[in-house]
Amino acid sequence: MKLTQINSIVIILMIGIGAYLQYHQQESKIGYFDGNRVFEEFQMTKELNASMEGTANARKQLLDSLRFNLEMYQRQFNGQEPSEEEIQMFQMKRQKYMEKERQFESETSLQMAQYNEQIFKQLKQYVDDFKTAHEYDLVIGLGSEGIVSTSDGMDVSALLQDYVNQQYRGK
Repeated sequence: MKLTQINSIVIILMIGIGAYLQYHQQESKIGYFDGNRVFEEFQMTKELNASMEGTANARKQLLDSLRFNLEMYQRQFNGQEPSEEEIQMFQMKRQKYMEKERQFESETSLQMAQYNEQIFKQLKQYVDDFKTAHEYDLVIGLGSEGIVSTSDGMDVSALLQDYVNQQYRGK
């Protein structure tokens, strides 16, 4: 399914859930939050992103060093015809560089997926705790194309953002 179709389905479901709750329970307390905003401003996200950046910088330095050594090895011939052994050595060094680059890309992708899973799991728990602590019947997390129009009091993004960061810091 395309992203626009999924967004449309989510919006229709949210409207249906909201209408159902409104019709059947006039006293329901419903709120929504900007999932992207809360995710990006969550302290855990910032910490794990900083960790990823540190790892990426260390990997970049290693790859830069390998590439520099490869270039220096190639330059030593300075217009001379390299021997078969030197060609093999160059190809081996180039292969090592390419393997390391692929390995780092794969590890980075895996690490990012693991971090996102940790973040979403922790956020879900904090949203559940927030719902209970603030006595909401329904709290809806939205992406960038969520709700078109609601009452001012239904957007709990700022309140939730503060709550999850306080919980994460242990306050």
